[in-house]
Amino acid sequence: MQRILKRAKVSRWTPAFQVLRACAEVDFLQLGLSERLYTRAIGHSPEVSRKYYLDKFEKTVLEDQERNEYLAALKIAESRIVKAAG
Repeated sequence: MQRILKRAKVSRWTPAFQVLRACAEVDFLQLGLSERLYTRAIGHSPEVSRKYYLDKFEKTVLEDQERNEYLAALKIAESRIVKAAG
């Protein structure tokens, strides 16, 4: 992997395999594959998956949901202000 990165003139990416593995885990989850299937394909247990990968993914999803709710509330407030100033 490091040879490929060097040949592609990409700066050193130390945990390349771990990053690719984590990305694959999230991709499999988003595709709706069963936990048993993708953890077996990646090579670790469902417990490891939940502890190291899914917690981070779920946190990101929750942050996105909270951000979207906040933006929706801002739009509602803005439309009410415009309507009141009308």
